[in-house]
Amino acid sequence: MIVLQRQIPHPNRVLETLTRRLPENHPDYKRIHDDYQRRTSGYRGEQSMDYYLRFLQPQDCSILHGLTLRYNGNKFQIDTLILFPKFALIIEIKNWTGKLQVTETGDFLRTDLPSEKLLQDPIQQAKHQQWQLQAWLKQRGHALTAVDHLVVLTHQNAIISNASVLHPKIIRHTHFIDTIHQLIAAHANNQPQPNTIATHLKNEHLTPTYNTNNLHTYDIQPPDIITGVHCPACSTTAMRKPNKHWICPHCRQHSRTAHIQAIQDYTLIHGRITTSRQIKDFLRIKHTQHARRIMRSLGAHKQGTTKGATYDLLTSPILQQYLLH
Repeated sequence: MIVLQRQIPHPNRVLETLTRRLPENHPDYKRIHDDYQRRTSGYRGEQSMDYYLRFLQPQDCSILHGLTLRYNGNKFQIDTLILFPKFALIIEIKNWTGKLQVTETGDFLRTDLPSEKLLQDPIQQAKHQQWQLQAWLKQRGHALTAVDHLVVLTHQNAIISNASVLHPKIIRHTHFIDTIHQLIAAHANNQPQPNTIATHLKNEHLTPTYNTNNLHTYDIQPPDIITGVHCPACSTTAMRKPNKHWICPHCRQHSRTAHIQAIQDYTLIHGRITTSRQIKDFLRIKHTQHARRIMRSLGAHKQGTTKGATYDLLTSPILQQYLLH
């Protein structure tokens, strides 16, 4: 049973938005684009595991994807956590490709690039998550819960030159089901775990708050951002709103809802709190009263009654459909 559905990670959404809202000649564009490509590849690897997870009996386990928890003030995230009756299994998913070599310290070297690239030891990463989860569970009265870990390599084009020294906890995705059966047998003598753990974990899962201005995160200046409403047909940001419809001057496409994507972009870049003037400037519309009308149509909660009134974009049911799912 899937307790926590897989969602596009929040950093992926921010980076995807920035790649559309930054000019390609911006000095940081390549860094942001490369980071987006890397994270997108990682997410595709996580999605590819869904095929194998379907072979698990839903009545025998609970699955939580992208679980994010806080322990001692620090957040930690688990790609996929599977709760079996007698143990919990952390799955760290790596969508690495190319020619790989395992070093003596457990790190990986990608050797088919112009210069070798070091990939950090995934076992130590999974072990650290295991320690944090065990400590988190102990704090909440689940001290006897057994936790194990597994690293799964999902890319079919990954070639490991010295696979004989590979850690036994690192497997290819095609061996996943066989390995699960082996782990279930290895933990057969454990004490059964409480059925409430899955619900407890889901209830304490941390969702994005959208309180951060990501221009600060990526050291981008506000004037660097391309404002305006993207045309859904030709992707230019020149749409205008002379009446009830947005109209693209390039391809003449009409839309009544094109501004929704733009305000989602604004939220991902600048955060959830805004003013009608800021929305007016971002959408490139002439009058603040039009921006206020848009805020009312979205159902965003308003704080204050003067010109300095603010809106909480994350309270909009329309925006929540994308930003929280």
